[in-house]
Amino acid sequence: MTSIIFSINDKPLTERCISTLYTKYCKKFGIIQKSSHKARKTFVSNLLSNGVNSNTVRQAAGHADKRTTYNYLP
Repeated sequence: MTSIIFSINDKPLTERCISTLYTKYCKKFGIIQKSSHKARKTFVSNLLSNGVNSNTVRQAAGHADKRTTYNYLP
């Protein structure tokens, strides 16, 4: 089963659309724009650092192995 995180009218957004929206909202809110990989790494790291269950984080990140998730710790 595939999960769609970003969609409009139950149709998945393209990578280009997501990238454009990401750039737009970073500029709008004065946030330093990081690469999508760096933003993902920061998200996972923050979840782990704030005590979110590692298995929950692993599933959210789509990691098959929890060792991959722990590589995101600072």
